[in-house]
Amino acid sequence: MMFTNMVLCDIKIGIWKRWKLFLFSSIMFSLLAVFARVDFDAALRMEPSPIRTAVTLGDYFCYLFGGTSAGNLPIEFEDNDGFVNAMFHFNFPSIWALTYLVLLLITLQYPYEDLMGFGKNIIVLSGRICDWWLSKCIWTMLTVVLYFLLAFGCFSTVSLLLGAEGNLNIGTYYPYFRFDSPDFITDPPWNIVPTLLMQIPVGIGLCVMQLTFSVATSRLASYLICVVFLLASAYTQHSLLFPNISMFARNIDIVTNGLMPVVELIVIAWFAVVSILVGYIYLKYSDILNKNR
Repeated sequence: MMFTNMVLCDIKIGIWKRWKLFLFSSIMFSLLAVFARVDFDAALRMEPSPIRTAVTLGDYFCYLFGGTSAGNLPIEFEDNDGFVNAMFHFNFPSIWALTYLVLLLITLQYPYEDLMGFGKNIIVLSGRICDWWLSKCIWTMLTVVLYFLLAFGCFSTVSLLLGAEGNLNIGTYYPYFRFDSPDFITDPPWNIVPTLLMQIPVGIGLCVMQLTFSVATSRLASYLICVVFLLASAYTQHSLLFPNISMFARNIDIVTNGLMPVVELIVIAWFAVVSILVGYIYLKYSDILNKNR
């Protein structure tokens, strides 16, 4: 009964009373849909235009979660002395990164505030530190789910109002002109649904990691650690860097050198379980009364 009350209290205080954060995220994703439309309009004005089919909701989602390939073949060029040099072309996936940077900020503050206030009293008086910790983990997961439901809902609604066709088929514009991965693109049609479904698990994995680091170190340190992990995923494609799978340009359904969603789900589950266990062990043997960060 006490555990249920803890979870309900976290939902009330950590979600409902923090509605302004979710309003901000809803506005952000609505504006991102407008920016996507601007990008499409600019491409349509090009001669010849790289957009040869009707713009769909799937194309809009490519703007949001398309990302960029981390495995391009090198571009070779010859200098004035006749030497052949090679370089890699890489566009940082800024919109994709922004989505997760905002999510990490939203889930950063409340657990700390509760641990420094009412939550500390509950832990000390009841001695049920496991219940408190599991409640915060559940709150984190629910927050991630709500964040992405709002993201999908607001982004889709504005995209449809701006003229997107109501399907998840994608044209050649983003795969060939934005993903920077023409050497690895699979043959169309491309299935983006698995990548869309991976957004929530990836968000849960990142935020649970941050939750554990925040109780063991500090809020700033935990945020920076997760930011570094996210940036490493942007520049390097590896199975252990699970945020990779949340980009269309890193998914096996779209690129031949992509990652498999099932494998990444196992990796995320491993990271989440280890983070939850480490956080519990740390809290169980740490000095809660004198914790002040």
